[in-house]
Amino acid sequence: MLEKVRSALVAAGVAQPRPRTPHSAAYGSMETTHSLIGDEEDTSRLLRQLTRINRPLDVTFPQMIKLMSQCQQVEGVEAWDSGRADSGAWRERGAAARLRAGGAHAGLLGGSPLSLLQGIIPGTKWCGTGDIATDYHDLGADRALDRCCRTHDLCPTKVRAFSRRYNLTNNSLYSKSHCTCDDMLFDCLKHTNTSAAHLMGHIYFNLVQVPCLEDKPTGRQFREAKQGF
Repeated sequence: MLEKVRSALVAAGVAQPRPRTPHSAAYGSMETTHSLIGDEEDTSRLLRQLTRINRPLDVTFPQMIKLMSQCQQVEGVEAWDSGRADSGAWRERGAAARLRAGGAHAGLLGGSPLSLLQGIIPGTKWCGTGDIATDYHDLGADRALDRCCRTHDLCPTKVRAFSRRYNLTNNSLYSKSHCTCDDMLFDCLKHTNTSAAHLMGHIYFNLVQVPCLEDKPTGRQFREAKQGF
């Protein structure tokens, strides 16, 4: 790992390549031992050098939305390719996942009581009042629906429940996201076109009718939920 970091720094012109000498060639094992001793010191120095070329950059809202969309598209293509390569194994994994989520005939309303208590739609880990995923790639049995909800959950502009932001107060039990994120969720659920996705869209847009944040010349304000799901 250390050598990879060193190579990257050399390529960026921040660090100098390590010299190779006859001595080091003749006594490779001794050099390795010495290198291990100095690894901690080298790592600290290389990380300090990395800060010269690896600085955090401001990301605009449109850039973040584009990145979220691209991540979802790439993962969808990879999952499709993987399924084509080994469709039998994919079906077995899918069946096992459905059984873990609540049985082969459990349907949307079956599944883990824990997920219901946590406000999560069974078969998903991102659809509900929060998420129960361990990381970004952790999806439930209904992967297509879960990807829609995951992208929406990562919306960078939102006002969380019982909080104030952008001079707006949200006294609701749920977060209110930017209208662009809600529109993406609307389209994604429609495109997924499953009974679970339709139920999720019906709850979010028709029953609860969660307002969203809209950009106006005077600043952000709440807008009524998109109609017609």
